[in-house]
Amino acid sequence: MKKKHWREIEGYDAAARKERNLALRSLAREYDAVLAVVKDKLRKKKEEKAAEIHLQEVRARIEALTEHNEGGFELEEELGRLRELEISLDLDYGVASVSDRSLSRLELPEVSGDSVDQE
Repeated sequence: MKKKHWREIEGYDAAARKERNLALRSLAREYDAVLAVVKDKLRKKKEEKAAEIHLQEVRARIEALTEHNEGGFELEEELGRLRELEISLDLDYGVASVSDRSLSRLELPEVSGDSVDQE
């Protein structure tokens, strides 16, 4: 009689494991579906932003060409302004690229010229 009850318990346990696995698979499929929808929305949003940026670039070019054709665009003044900006940005870049002296405190092994391939 004990074996009979034991088999019933094992049967219930196997059925519960099977139902649990089916539920987990179903849940995974639902998550995959939600993820696919989100990925599609992100892809569409990315395409929309790229199109918007391209449209803004085209409109800016049209505006610049229109202003140039109408004679309101002073090329020499703009070129001078951009050169001054370039110098300013170059100086800012030079200040920003200061070497880090904390690296000089590291104890690095000496490398002899013989150990380096010089091809």
